[in-house]
Amino acid sequence: LAMGAAVVVLFFLPWLDKHPIKSWRYRSAIHRVSILLFVVVFFVLGYLGIKPVTPVNAELGLRCTEVYFLFFVILWFSSRPRTKAFSFLIFAIWMGVIIAYDLVRLASVDASVVWPGLLIPFIYLAITVLGPVFTNFDEEKAVPERVTGS
Repeated sequence: LAMGAAVVVLFFLPWLDKHPIKSWRYRSAIHRVSILLFVVVFFVLGYLGIKPVTPVNAELGLRCTEVYFLFFVILWFSSRPRTKAFSFLIFAIWMGVIIAYDLVRLASVDASVVWPGLLIPFIYLAITVLGPVFTNFDEEKAVPERVTGS
């Protein structure tokens, strides 16, 4: 199911990114970091696909899969204007969902692997959702008219 969803979500990319400028050059630094982290996660998942299944590899694969799908949620979220309160709400909701899922699966998995792995989606969400709240990295460059078509 996740493998199929990973491919299908790519078809929805034009509707997820509603930002008027699609160019990497004129988007914010947070957007660039998000894309770079997505690429890293993509390669880590590919590498983990050829490794034997161990508890650590399985946990890393799960966390990278969470970040893979969170990228598309964050892309939708960050391509629209938002308030600071809404950013905190989105962060709290997604971390709550991830922690609730971890609490459910703690019965079948070693907790010493689960809780350190929680740092991966936490750091990703903190950078991409809360980063613009606390920094000015969300500022975008001036876009020339030739790019906007105005």
